[in-house]
Amino acid sequence: MHSRHLAGALYAGREPPRLERLGVEVDAAWGLFQASAYGRLAERLPALLADARLATHEHAAGRERVEALRLFAVTCHVTAVLLRSLGETSLAWTAADQGDVAASDSGDPAVILALRRCVAHVQLGAGMAADAVDVVLHAADGLPRTWSGSSPTALSLYGTLCLNGAVAAARLPDRSLAGDLMAQARRAADQLGADANEMWTSFGPANVECHRLALALEFEDVQLAVDLAPRVPLGRDLPVERRARARLDVARAYGAAGRTDEAADQLKRAFRAAPEQMRAHGLARELARRLHRQSARRDVRELALALGVLT
Repeated sequence: MHSRHLAGALYAGREPPRLERLGVEVDAAWGLFQASAYGRLAERLPALLADARLATHEHAAGRERVEALRLFAVTCHVTAVLLRSLGETSLAWTAADQGDVAASDSGDPAVILALRRCVAHVQLGAGMAADAVDVVLHAADGLPRTWSGSSPTALSLYGTLCLNGAVAAARLPDRSLAGDLMAQARRAADQLGADANEMWTSFGPANVECHRLALALEFEDVQLAVDLAPRVPLGRDLPVERRARARLDVARAYGAAGRTDEAADQLKRAFRAAPEQMRAHGLARELARRLHRQSARRDVRELALALGVLT
C-alpha cells in the first residue's frame, strides 16, 4: 500500500536501509521464490516492501535514486509472481503496476523489460491473454533497437518475455504467433548458449524446451506432448520452481494420454520437490483429483489428500 496509515506498524520507527543491504535482501527473496519456499517468502515480503519504498523516498536524485527505484521495482516483481502463484490476482495486479511505474521512472532498460514481463504474467493469470500478448509485442518500444541482444541479461529478459508471449498467444489461440514467439525465444537461447539465471529468469535452452511442452498442452496436442515429455530437461540447471512446474506439465501430458500411473509418479515427484508450489497450483490440484478418480493406488489417494483436493 502507498499509505503509511494503511500499512500501520510496518513503517513505525523504520529507518531507510542501505541500498547494498537492500539489494542482498531482494536477491534472497527471489532465491526463496525460485526454491518454491512460498511461506518463508510471504513472511519476508511486507518488511522488504516497506524498506524498498522507504529507499525510494530517501534517495531523490542521481545513481542512488535509480538504484532505489530499480530495487523497488524488482521487489514488486517478486511480490507479484508470488501473489499470482497463490491466486491473489488483484493484489498481484497492484504489485505489478507499482513495479512497472518504478521501472519506467528508473530508466533502466533491463528493469523496464522485466516489469513488462511481470505485467504480462499477471494479465495472463487474470485471463487477459490478448492484453498480455499486446504487452509482450510492445515491451521493447522505446528501447534501443539492438539492446535485446547486447548482453546475457538482455538476451535472457527478451527470451523469457517471448516465452510468456507464446503461452499467451496459445490461449487466444493463435498458433502462428505462438510459433513466431517461440522461434524468437529459441534464437535468444541459442545466442546465450547455455542455461542461466540472469535477473532470476532461469532462461536458456532448457526453459525453451519446457515451454515447448507447455505450448503442446495449451493447444491440446496430446501426442506431441507425450512425445516431448521424456525429453523435457529436469536437471539442476533449472531452479526448483521451474523444474517442479515442468514436471507438473510432464504429469499433465501423461494424464491427458490416459497413462495414469506415469502421471501420478511425475506429480508425486513434483510435490516432493515443491510441496507449497503444488498445493497452490490449480492445475496440480485438478490433476490430483482426476488421478484419484482413475486410480486405486494408495499413494495417489495420499497425494490427493496432501494437495487438499479430498475432504
